[in-house]
Amino acid sequence: MTEVPSTVDELDPRRGSGRSWAPDDGQRLPVVVALLSLTAGTALAVAGLGTASAKSYLWGVGVAALGVGVATLLLLRLRMPVRVAICVVLAAAVVALGVWLPHRSLNAEFAGENVQWSMPTDGEFVRAVLGGTAVLAGKSSARVISLADGRELNRVRADRDDTFVRAGDRLLVIRDRFAMLYDGAGKQVWPTTISAERGVAAVAGITVLEAKDRVSAVADDGTVRWSRPVDEARAATGRFPNVDVLPVHPSAGASELPSIAALPVAGSRDEWEFVAPASPEPVFRERGGTAGVLGKTMITSTRTGEHCALRTSAGPRDLACRSEEPVAVGSALIFSNGTDASVIEFPGEPKKFEDVAYYTAQEAQRRLEVGGDGMAWRSGQLVRGYPSLNYRNPWTFVAESPNTNVIVARQSVVVHTALPRANPLDPRLGYSPAVDEADSDQDYRITVLDQRTGRATGSIRVHGVDSVEVVSPGVALVSADDKIALVGRP
Repeated sequence: MTEVPSTVDELDPRRGSGRSWAPDDGQRLPVVVALLSLTAGTALAVAGLGTASAKSYLWGVGVAALGVGVATLLLLRLRMPVRVAICVVLAAAVVALGVWLPHRSLNAEFAGENVQWSMPTDGEFVRAVLGGTAVLAGKSSARVISLADGRELNRVRADRDDTFVRAGDRLLVIRDRFAMLYDGAGKQVWPTTISAERGVAAVAGITVLEAKDRVSAVADDGTVRWSRPVDEARAATGRFPNVDVLPVHPSAGASELPSIAALPVAGSRDEWEFVAPASPEPVFRERGGTAGVLGKTMITSTRTGEHCALRTSAGPRDLACRSEEPVAVGSALIFSNGTDASVIEFPGEPKKFEDVAYYTAQEAQRRLEVGGDGMAWRSGQLVRGYPSLNYRNPWTFVAESPNTNVIVARQSVVVHTALPRANPLDPRLGYSPAVDEADSDQDYRITVLDQRTGRATGSIRVHGVDSVEVVSPGVALVSADDKIALVGRP
């Protein structure tokens, strides 16, 4: 007996091939499950990326893969084994793409933009920059690298807990009250170590060292050119330091030695003599509570209440101040107490700035970073830079999150920005000493800006920041994630 076709489509297969698919009563629940799975999975995956939650992200990818599998079973009109095989392949593809695509897009960010070179390190910090070289120090060793390509030039007998000071184009290292001098390539200059607690001044061929109540001028061959007594107490605490960046703590030492030595006269309460390293004979005398040298200008400062009287080789200056311990940053002398700052450049008149970031328990509330060549003001995501120590010709930069901090040095502004952890599967901990609210579940973007124009010269995304040192306008050396990178092309 011949079976009669029950529909017109079964009589004419050509018409059935154009038929639209619609779920019958038995298929509506799987369709709903597929749609819900795809929607919920996508939402969970996006939320996981946004909050750096590996659990949410993986659940999202898995649920989305389930939705793809159910949809495949419904849409393909093939034998069940074939549909199951295709379902498994597509679901696996969804999972693979869900993991691979974020990883691929992040690789470019972590590789950085305008990164001149990158080399592996062992958790080293940048401790000094000497022209075309830099000094990296780790827990038990230090080395000098070339800024041209990152290659190691020499090893230095020191570690990151020692004191590193630029002495002209040389490096002075003080370790356990003994000093050693190295040239710019990391080669030892003196034949042996010399007893010293600190460096005082340096010019080509001569470095002035101090140990307790005596100061000595040491030549490159290690011989002592001259020596004289000083007041021990004022020698230890009475000089203001010459630094590259406004220090995060008032006790931070100098990063560069001046070319003239400020010496507290032994037996005197407030008298200072300034001498050139080549001779012990003073070139300038003055009284004051603190003393130091800014460029070629010799300075003493005495504070009375909220007033500081400066006696200098360029003439007297008076300014309002709340701190008797100024810091020489570049070409500026800065008096700050963590709330505001008085700044003077020689020759020039004092300037007053408010809301200046300095060492204080409320540093996160301070918004103005002052450097030796300019300033940067931050408020949430907004960074406003100034090419000089005034409020003229500002530029703006918008960071990616409000958790942002800046460093101002060498005609550059370095912006540290905390970002949500973009790869929730990454087990490494995030850390940045420059960001006020650093979190182990965050990544960090380091962006280098030209102080004069605000133009971004380079950037790199990292997990944990060890140190950042500006080496020249628009270029910074970034130590992070067990590598060192030269970031920025001016």
